[in-house]
Order: sequence, then C-alpha cells, then structure tokens
Amino acid sequence: MAQVESLQQMDDILGTIDWLAPYPGELAEGPRGRLGGAKVCALPENWLDSRELVGDQRKVLLEAELGVSGG
Repeated sequence: MAQVESLQQMDDILGTIDWLAPYPGELAEGPRGRLGGAKVCALPENWLDSRELVGDQRKVLLEAELGVSGG
C-alpha cells in the first residue's frame, strides 16, 4: 500500500479483496519482523525520577540520539 500512487489505484486494489475469506488465524499470528520478537526497552538511568532533565542527562540523551540517528 505504501507504493499506491492514487486513490483510484487504492480503490482498484481493495476491490480485489475477497471480503468473505476467513481470517487466516494462526498463520497471521506470532512475532513480526526479522528479530522474531519484541526488543527490550531500556530507559536512561533515573529517567522516571523527574519530569525535568537534571545534571548531565541532557548531554547523555543527545549523545544517545547521535548513536542511533544514522548521522
């Protein structure tokens, strides 16, 4: 769907769907993506202690962002 160029093209594609087909069930369930499961989320140290950035937290966040921003 990300490559659809117009609403008419989208309408044409959706018009080919068999709306009476059963949901694939178990075949459509389970992990998605290449890793086979969810990633572990990790917050910076003391992140939930305050709504304000204190000490060197701003610097740590900026450095962390640079490491994953692709540039």
